[in-house]
Amino acid sequence: MLHQCIVATSVASARTCVDRPLELAALLRSGRFAHGTLMDEIRWRLGPQAGAERMPLGTNISGEERDALLAYFAGMLQVTAAP
Repeated sequence: MLHQCIVATSVASARTCVDRPLELAALLRSGRFAHGTLMDEIRWRLGPQAGAERMPLGTNISGEERDALLAYFAGMLQVTAAP
């Protein structure tokens, strides 16, 4: 499922998700989106309230898949630079 989300965004995003967790964590905490940070926007877009803007585009995911994606991104929020 994560692969579908990555493909729907861009190759650059895919590299950030897989190869650069610190960068992804920073991106998730930032941004000015309609619903707040990038993480807030992801949460909103994974829910049914997003309607046609729901992600991954063109796919209806199960509650279990949604929870897994949210858990992945929530885990990424915990990534910090080593002291």
